Amino acid sequence: MNARLIRTFFVCIPLIAGALPWPCMGEEPVITIPFDGEINANMINVRSDSTTGSDIICSVNRGEPVNVIGQLYDWYKIRIPKGCPSYIKKTLVAPLDDKTIKVLKDRVNIRLKPDEKGPIIGKANTDEVLTVVGSAGDWFKIEPIAASYGWVNKKFVHPFRTGIAPAQPPQATAEHIEETKQIQEKNPPVVEDSQQGTVTAQGVVEPYGKVINRQATHKLVVKDTAGYTKIFLLKGSKSSLNALNFRFVKVVGKTCGVEPQSKYPIIEVTSIQLQN
Repeated sequence: MNARLIRTFFVCIPLIAGALPWPCMGEEPVITIPFDGEINANMINVRSDSTTGSDIICSVNRGEPVNVIGQLYDWYKIRIPKGCPSYIKKTLVAPLDDKTIKVLKDRVNIRLKPDEKGPIIGKANTDEVLTVVGSAGDWFKIEPIAASYGWVNKKFVHPFRTGIAPAQPPQATAEHIEETKQIQEKNPPVVEDSQQGTVTAQGVVEPYGKVINRQATHKLVVKDTAGYTKIFLLKGSKSSLNALNFRFVKVVGKTCGVEPQSKYPIIEVTSIQLQN
């Protein structure tokens, strides 16, 4: 090999390497936490701690969405999916009705098992409203609360932004759509009484953000059978509404105009009930 050929060879290598697209450089994308992702395999264990020796909370399957809120080494901390076992001591709550209870103290432990030695998977605070799904001795079995967490190995989670789309729900059949319409006709998501100035609405409570002089602290997101979304702003007890964040509820209240910036109607809440 002559000298000219050797010089050409060594000059071309960095040029070619510099021209390679980013994935070929062996780098990984920077993932900002929190993020929404999905599970990429079946029967993946959600654990109570970031080790393979910790208790199994539940299992998740390919395509199931997860909300990642933290990480530690090779593990992601996620919000526990709906349906996972969760327990709270009966002496720390007060019943509201046969399906809902209210927490009486701050930082009450939510445990994986109905046992004082069961792994702690979350914390509930004063006035938080919980849904009861069963009973075990001195414990209520409840739906997981927003502040319940578990751990999944990173290799089983794909961020949506990498290009792997979330699992799509099955297409609704005409029979299912008609059945849903009939249910909502009997129990419509929004009923307004113009004479009394009242409104009854069913939807999901969400925070509305902190803005000076804003009347409402939360919003109610209502969806109809056609997929249209209607937003109501909620004016009421902030602590009670905080306890119902991201829960499906039935709100009864009086209409009191619209917010100038968003043009959303405002409901002054007189009663609110947690729905299944």
